[in-house]
This record gives sequence, structure tokens and C-alpha cells, in this order.
Amino acid sequence: MASEKIELPVGYYLENFRRLVDHAQKNYSSLITEQESCWLATFASLSVQGQRLTVRLLTRKGVWFRSDKLSYQEIPDIEGTLTELQDAEIVHLNPPLSAAELGTQLLTKNEIIQRFPVSNKQLKKPQLIEELSQAAQVHHCSFTIVQLLDNAILDTLLLLFFANYHQDQSQFILEDLGVHKFENYALDEHNRFYQHRQQLESLRLFSQLSDDYYDRYRSLPKDDKISALEHWYSLIDHDRKQYADPSAHSYTHTKRQSLVNLIARDFERLGMLDKALELFNGTELPPSRERRARILLQQQRINEASSIIDEMLERPLSIEEQEVAQRLLTKRLRAQGEKVPRTSKPRVDEDFIQLDLSIQRVELAAADYYRAQGFEVYYVENAFLCGLFGLLYWDAIFAAVDGAFINPYQAQPKNLYSSRFAQLRQVELNRCRVQFEQHGYRSLSDTLKRKQDILNPFVYWSLFNRELLSQAEQCLPPDTLLQLTDIILSDRKAYRAGMPDLVAFRDGQTFWIEVKGPGDKLQDNQWRWIKHFQALQLPIRVCYVNHQ
Repeated sequence: MASEKIELPVGYYLENFRRLVDHAQKNYSSLITEQESCWLATFASLSVQGQRLTVRLLTRKGVWFRSDKLSYQEIPDIEGTLTELQDAEIVHLNPPLSAAELGTQLLTKNEIIQRFPVSNKQLKKPQLIEELSQAAQVHHCSFTIVQLLDNAILDTLLLLFFANYHQDQSQFILEDLGVHKFENYALDEHNRFYQHRQQLESLRLFSQLSDDYYDRYRSLPKDDKISALEHWYSLIDHDRKQYADPSAHSYTHTKRQSLVNLIARDFERLGMLDKALELFNGTELPPSRERRARILLQQQRINEASSIIDEMLERPLSIEEQEVAQRLLTKRLRAQGEKVPRTSKPRVDEDFIQLDLSIQRVELAAADYYRAQGFEVYYVENAFLCGLFGLLYWDAIFAAVDGAFINPYQAQPKNLYSSRFAQLRQVELNRCRVQFEQHGYRSLSDTLKRKQDILNPFVYWSLFNRELLSQAEQCLPPDTLLQLTDIILSDRKAYRAGMPDLVAFRDGQTFWIEVKGPGDKLQDNQWRWIKHFQALQLPIRVCYVNHQ
């Protein structure tokens, strides 16, 4: 049965755009430039048709359009509305264009061939446009050429509202249709996300550079890669030097350091170790210390490397960095000629089985195998424990502290992975814990019922359901669950992954099973969890499956 088509209200996109404008003017009037204020005032003075067409143009790609490609049922008089927008200086109609510009921006290959004399119709469009560079300026078209004069305003409004490049006006639609449901958390009216305009501009710059990097870098030849990396870093470094003091901002600071680490990593891969070291020295964000130590070890600068390794061991920024530091210490000691015994992995129960893997993926085949042994089995990977954690600490996760929530469309707090996450929410975390200690799984069941389908960074509703919660209640003692969720709480980023593929129940016990297909082996984050399960004396095993 075909799904029923959903009709959106006429002009819905205009109402969504007005939400962005209202938010900017209410919360960030002091950050809006004079030019942007004039644009917004002009926009407000337009007719409804003019506002609708303006938003339609803003949400299309680029700044060049042709009138015969603009067709909207709710805007019946496109040509008249375009004239209104030109009078308001929102668009420029029929600006002078060269043949090459027209071909590049607005014509298809066939239209170029029909309109201009070309030497070879088999040429690709870029080659045809090269020929057009000698053609005269275009004086007439069968359509009106439309140039949008300022399309950056939408980008600015979106950044002010969402503070990221992952969400846009479609987010409003998804919520209106019930596709996304967000928690009704309190917004921090006194703690604005941006305090200075430069914070927004820095975020814009870093996001654009990141997009440019991922779009272009891998396809560049080596010499061009070096030039591109140097250019990108010069832009980032200029931003830091000019604005570091007045616009200190943890979010954009982290974005900047992440991008610097990315560039430094590629300098290292290109063999430019001194340049990489220079850049890594300017950041504290992992894996900065690890990479610095590795480069110094490679350069035989043992004392300098030792100082960094000792610092990582004494004050690790995460469990992952602590583990890396242990490995680096071993490497350093061996480089100094000391014999260091290899660290043996813990012994873990193992099953070696052969199954038909031609029909379904290995985890599902293994789940069927254990069901045949009398287990109630669920293939949930990280969804089981993460789901229980998300339900248990729901109110703490969505506590409005330290500017964690800046708009109504966040699936998680902005400081979810901050080192101060637990410290800032200690009262709320304790309250959640006491409630669970007093009421047990009934409190989780109540939360599941009240919050069903509301976005939560730890609850995967497609995998976690009431049946799974019921199994946990029967087989996972409350004190054991608290111990397991304490592990996740200690490092939310590291411990939200690496959990066993299968969770199985039998005879009032919970069993954890990691499945490995042919040639697969346990990863560091999986060993991490295995050690914790063994420390808690919880049944854990690894099932190695080969194709029969």
C-alpha cells in the first residue's frame, strides 16, 4: 500500500524563514550588521508574494536563476514579483553577462550548441564554454536572468539559530510532520551561544574550510596538497591571531583545533614532520599529544617525547588517550633499549562455529544459532546499554545548564562530551540515580512511556523497546545496571561504542556475545568493554564464525 502523500500548508517555508528572522532579531540584534538589518527591513516591507519568492530563491543553489525555471503555484505572477524584488534591490534582473558566464551559470550543453556557433558538438560543456570566452556579450535571452544579490543572509540566520551546518529549515518540516520529536527542555535565555559576531564568523570559516578540505583534498596532487594545507592553515591562524582574546568561545575553539589537527595530520603523512609538530603544538585536542609524542620518538627526541607521555599518563583527557599513552610508554622504553614484556590480552570464553553466511549477515546468523541453544537473543550492538543509560539519566542529559540548549531542535546538549558534563549536572545525576534506586525499573518504564520516540543521543528507538526493557528488568540487577551506566558516564564518547553485538537472556541471566566473522578481530573499544564485563563477573564470550 502506497504511503499517503503529506500536503504542507501553502507558504510553510515563509513561516519557517520568519522563525529564523524572529530568533535573530530577538536574541542577537547587537550581532546583526547594518547591512543585514537593512536587508531584513526591506524583506519585511515586501508583499507576501515578494517574501515567498525571496525565500524560494534563497533556498535554491547559487545566485543565478532564469525566470522560465521559476514556477510556484502559490506565486502566480513570477515576472511581476521579480520586478518588485528588483525595485527593493533583492535581485538584479538581466545584468550584463558574457557568453561564457551565461553558459556556465544558466545554459545546458544543448542550449549552448543551439545558441552559439561551436567547432565540435561532441565537446563537453566545460570545453564549449572555453570557446565561448571569445564570444560577444549577451544582449538578449528568451527568459529573464535573475541574480540574487545577497544569499549569505540565510546562512547567517541558520548559524544564529542552529549554530551548526547540519541543520536547516527542513528541520522545521521534519518536526511539523512528526518525523523528529525533540525534548521540551528549557532554553537558556541568559546565556547566548554567541557573545561576539566574530564567533559566528569563525564558525562559518571553519565549517567552510572543513567542507573544502573533504571536497577537494584527496584528489589533489602532492605539491598542490601542500599548498592547499598551507593556505587553509594561514586562514585559520589569521583568525586566531586577530580574534583570540575578544571572542574566546569553547565551541568554535574546539572546531578550530579539530581542523588544525586534521591539517597537521596530513603534513605528517606527507613527511613534513617539523611542520606537523608545529601545528600539533598549538592544540590540546586529542590526538594532539599522541601525534607529538610519536613524531618526537620518530625523530629520536626521546626526552621531549617522554615528557609528553608522562603528562598523558598523569592527566589523560580520555580513556582512549590513557591507553595510547601506555602503548607509547612501552614504545619509548624499547627505544631506550629496555626489555618490556608484551601485555597479554585477558582470556575470554570463545565459541568457534560454522554457519551459512550467504543468506544473512554474520550477527543475525549467530543470533539464530544461540536461539537454537535456548537463549532469547537480540541483535542490538550498543543500543541495549545505551538505551538503559539514556532512560536512567534522561532528565540529567536534558538539564539546561551552561548554555547546553540554544534552540528547540537539539537531539543532545552541546556539551555532551565536555569534560565538565557530569560536574555541571551532579545534582540532576544524583536525583536520577536516587529515583532508580527507590523505584527500580519501573522508573525506566515510566520514562520510556512518556518519552517514546523523542530524540535522545543514547536511545535508538528503532532497536530499543519495551520488550528489551522487560528482559533487562528480569535478568539485570539494578546495582549491576548502575555499575554499567557509571562506566558510560565516565567517558560518554568512548563507552557508547564497543559493546557486544548480541545480548541474550536465559534462566534469569544476561549474556553478552561479541560476534566476529571470517578474518575479523576484536578492536580496542571492544576489549575495553570485555575487561569491564569480566571485572563485574558478567558472562561475556566471543563467537568466531566461519562460513560453512
